[in-house]
Amino acid sequence: MRVARSLDINHVILETDAAQVAYALNSRTYKLDYSSTFVKDCHHLIKEFSSVKFMHAKRSCNKVAHELAKVAMSKDRIKVWVNGGPCEIMAFVMAEKLKIVSGCTN
Repeated sequence: MRVARSLDINHVILETDAAQVAYALNSRTYKLDYSSTFVKDCHHLIKEFSSVKFMHAKRSCNKVAHELAKVAMSKDRIKVWVNGGPCEIMAFVMAEKLKIVSGCTN
């Protein structure tokens, strides 16, 4: 969210494979014990955007994000890709594009 804000993006849709986290982030009253600090921080950042929506996506339907998270965990420092991405996930990006174009939903 901080990266989106620094790029002057005002309308954001974020996906997570954790359904309870997505629900907690979309709710102003829901408490999630193990990640309540994270949820509270996100709720604070939401105020800086025109619109923010958190969506649940099954991991099997979000292979690109899963692979990107694996790449990020292997890096020593923070990386931000704006136009493109790391070579390690570009094959997954192309596969997702093909599924969308062909109408495949899973």
